[in-house]
Amino acid sequence: MTASWLYILLLVLLVEEALSLINAAVNWRHAVKGCSRRRPAGFTPRVLLIVPCKGLDQGFRANITSLLHQDYPDYMVWFVVGHRSDPAYTQIRAILANQAGLAKATRLLVAGPCTTSSQKVHNLLYAIDQAPADVDVFAFADSDIQAPRTWLSDLIAPLAGPACGASTGYRWFVPSEGNLASTVLSCLNAKVAQMLGPGTFNLAWGGSMAIRKETFYSCNIQQIWSQCLSDDLTVSEAVKARGLRIRFVPRCLVPSHCRMGWLDLVRFGRRQLFLTRLYSPLTWILALTGTALATIDIWGIQAVAAWSWWRHWQVDVYGLTAPAW
Repeated sequence: MTASWLYILLLVLLVEEALSLINAAVNWRHAVKGCSRRRPAGFTPRVLLIVPCKGLDQGFRANITSLLHQDYPDYMVWFVVGHRSDPAYTQIRAILANQAGLAKATRLLVAGPCTTSSQKVHNLLYAIDQAPADVDVFAFADSDIQAPRTWLSDLIAPLAGPACGASTGYRWFVPSEGNLASTVLSCLNAKVAQMLGPGTFNLAWGGSMAIRKETFYSCNIQQIWSQCLSDDLTVSEAVKARGLRIRFVPRCLVPSHCRMGWLDLVRFGRRQLFLTRLYSPLTWILALTGTALATIDIWGIQAVAAWSWWRHWQVDVYGLTAPAW
């Protein structure tokens, strides 16, 4: 019995792995250049940094403090919770009270329960509705990131270009020592981070994202957010529909310390896949295809090689297993 179809499958998988490797190399080169690129001189628009909070993330105090001490000349920081009963409300009040001599304007808002959108999006809209008229840029951060002092400056810099609709960083999950589920999450997340680069694939990530106020309103994002579950995926689709690009900023790849169980990992993954399928179906299809090929690569080829050996087919068993390793 001929096994030529096995070699065809092997060729397909090798091509897929080669393309993935090339993409990773291109994005790595972009990251290296991005980390050495100078910020545009004189571009310091007034920024409103909005931080929606729910519960206490790992390293919460350090995370919040890092956002209050950014090396940027003109920005405000507004924290938004859904309810005063949220433990984040008490913690943020204590943190702000201890920041004696803080030059920048800070506020702690209580948005109340959501009605037509997710609680996070509701919180963001509540803050935006109260934004001062002289704000030029809306920036967003999640309370689980620990931002370096230059994070905001680096995030704002790409907006100086007229073709840039939004700028984004991304998270790098730092798992707790000895927590296997968190380590698996970090590995899966790293695969997504690998795809971000100079191309048009980029999607904005709400935990580290900035957009000019005029772009925000011209793309009707406020109206879109009023009835949606995802903040970043809807921004991505609206910005790209306008013919603008989303710039990934390598310097804004920020650590996010995590510790979760297997059930939490499944819930997190399911939520991410659901939102992506709902608001960015093309990205979902590409992710599904890539995941399926990777699964076949690792496990399917092993099974075929074992079956071939059992059936005494004249195939190179070691060659078949090469893509998986």
